[in-house]
Amino acid sequence: MVSFEDECGTKFLDGIIEEGTTITKLLSHVDLIPVEKHIKTKYYAETGRRFCFDVGLMVRLVVVKSFRDLSFRKTIYSLTEEDCLYLRVPEIDGEFRIPSPSAFHAFVKYRLGEEGFQEIMELAGTQLVKSAGNAQEAIIDSTPLEASRYNPSAPFNPHYQIKMDKAHIFHYGNYPLYMIYSDGTTNDKPCFYPLIQTVSEMEPEMSAIVLDAGYDSFNIHAKIWRTFDIHPLIQFREDAVIHYEGTLDGINYWVNRKWREGGDIHQSIETKLRFLYDHGRTEQVGKYLRNINCCDEDFGSKCSNRTHCERKHKHIKDTVKFDIRGLLHTSKKMYTYASFVSYQILMLAHSQLKFEKKNEFYKYI
Repeated sequence: MVSFEDECGTKFLDGIIEEGTTITKLLSHVDLIPVEKHIKTKYYAETGRRFCFDVGLMVRLVVVKSFRDLSFRKTIYSLTEEDCLYLRVPEIDGEFRIPSPSAFHAFVKYRLGEEGFQEIMELAGTQLVKSAGNAQEAIIDSTPLEASRYNPSAPFNPHYQIKMDKAHIFHYGNYPLYMIYSDGTTNDKPCFYPLIQTVSEMEPEMSAIVLDAGYDSFNIHAKIWRTFDIHPLIQFREDAVIHYEGTLDGINYWVNRKWREGGDIHQSIETKLRFLYDHGRTEQVGKYLRNINCCDEDFGSKCSNRTHCERKHKHIKDTVKFDIRGLLHTSKKMYTYASFVSYQILMLAHSQLKFEKKNEFYKYI
C-alpha cells in the first residue's frame, strides 16, 4: 500500500514545489529534535507537568499560525485533513485529535512564553549553522518593527518617520541566527554585545562579518575580532582618521611598555593584539583594526553585500508577521520572537532538504 507521504511527496523531495503546496507538507520534513527535547525537559519534565499534545505538533502549529497570519482559533480551524496527515495529528475513532484554540494559546503564551521562544531561537540558530555547512558571510543590522500610529507604547523614530520597535538581527548568509528586541529609539550598540555573545556559542564559521556605520566604535571592532577571530568590516564615516595608537609602531610601543606582564614585540601581530586586549588595551586593538579598514582601497567592495540585508529583512516580513501592529504591549516581544522562530524553522526545513532556493516560500499556503 502506498503511504500518504509517498503518494504526495515524490516531487517535493526532489526539490520541486508546486503552487499551492500546504506549508504543513514542508513542516513534516523538518528535524526539530533538539527543540522538542529541550521543551520536554525544561517545560514539562522539570516542572512535573504532563503534555496532552505532542510537542513537535505544537511547535509546528506556531509556524503555521505565523505563516498564515491567523489567530489561534482560525489557525486550528484552517487545518485540513491533508494538514493533519502531514502534522501527524493522532486519530481517535476516525477523528483527528486537534488541540483546541485555548490549549494552543496556553502552550504559546504560558508554557513557553518569551523566554521559551528565545531558547528555541538559539537552538534553531545552532541547527542552521550546522545545516549551512560552509563558512558564510555574516551581517549584523537592525530593522524596524512597525506599530500602529495610534499605539501609545511605541516610540516615534524620527529616522524612519514611524512609530516602531526594533529587531537587531545576526544574519549568517541567508540564515537569521538570533535577534534582540528593543524599543524603536534604542541605539544599536548596547544590543550588539548580547547578540554576538549568544551567536558565538553557536560556533559559526564566517568568511566575513559586515556592519554599518552605526556600529563604528573601537570597542566593537575589538570585541568582534576577539570573539570570532575574524577582522570586522565596519563602515566608517567620511571624517575617519588614522590613529597613531593603532599603527604597528603604536602597538609595539604599548607591548614593550608591558614587558613585565609578558609583552614581546617580536611576536606575531595577532599575538600582540590578543595580549593588549587581555591587558586592558581594548580600544587600541580596535584602532588597529579600524586603521586597516580605512587604508584598504578595496574596502567598499568588501562591504557591498551589506545592502542585501534590507532585502533579507523584507523577506522575513513578507513571509511571517514581523511587526507589532495589533499586538498588546505586554506580549508584543513574545509574538515577535515566535514569528522569528517560525521563519528560522522554514529556512531550516529547506536547508535540511537541500533545496537550492533556501528562502522561496511564496508557493506555500
